[in-house]
Amino acid sequence: MRIFIEPHKDQWPFLVKRVRRDDSTLDWRVTDILHRVKEGGDAALINVITEIEGQAPSRLKVTPEEFYEAEKLVPDEIRQRFLKRNRGLRLSMVSRHLRVCLGMTAWG
Repeated sequence: MRIFIEPHKDQWPFLVKRVRRDDSTLDWRVTDILHRVKEGGDAALINVITEIEGQAPSRLKVTPEEFYEAEKLVPDEIRQRFLKRNRGLRLSMVSRHLRVCLGMTAWG
């Protein structure tokens, strides 16, 4: 992310331009990560976290407070799309998996 402090007027159109993202890439990443973890269990989860964060987690146990905080970080649009695809997963598991996919640290 770039931070602009007192940008010149010539930069304004760029700064107010609506960001467009390709959600299909995000959907594919989430699906791939969930498949890998489902097939490989904790070892696969550790590998995914290491790939994204550059280091292995010190623990896999996530506290209820961490789940609650993770749920607040996931945008409603993404949460709803994910829940629609994975009706059997609890919301806390959705948040945990999305945090991993998005590269957000949930482990201390």
